[in-house]
Amino acid sequence: MKLMVSATNMMLISVTLARKSRNLNQNLEETIEKLQASASKMDEAETEFKDKEEDVNAQSRRVLLLEEESRISVEKLANTILKLALMSKDADNIVKSCRHWESKTMNNEVEIEELDINMREAKRIGSDNEMKYDNLARSLSMMEDELKRADERVRNAEARVSVIEDELQA
Repeated sequence: MKLMVSATNMMLISVTLARKSRNLNQNLEETIEKLQASASKMDEAETEFKDKEEDVNAQSRRVLLLEEESRISVEKLANTILKLALMSKDADNIVKSCRHWESKTMNNEVEIEELDINMREAKRIGSDNEMKYDNLARSLSMMEDELKRADERVRNAEARVSVIEDELQA
């Protein structure tokens, strides 16, 4: 009986061990499959990682190039802004100079108009004075003629007076 029990136990143990061995084999196969799937996924992930790393490196180089281009563009922009500011300052000075010359021109035009008005007035006054001079010259000439006649009459009258005085004295 002891042997029987032990043989039954052994059988039970061997069946149990066989089941456990099968379970372990199944678990081992599942684990191996999972490991192979994980290894495959790992290989894919490494490949993808390498691709992504290459993309990152390429993008990093591109970023560096873009930063350099940006720095150059900023420098060009700064130079252009400086040139623009200088040109604006020059333009302001030109506009200021234009206003100065426009003002001066307007003042000169006003002065020319005033001088033109004064010249016309002077010509008119000169013409009036010339007419007055002509009238005065004619009047003077007439008065001189009258003076000569009056002088002659005075001489004639004096001569008559002297003749009459001589007659009266005689």
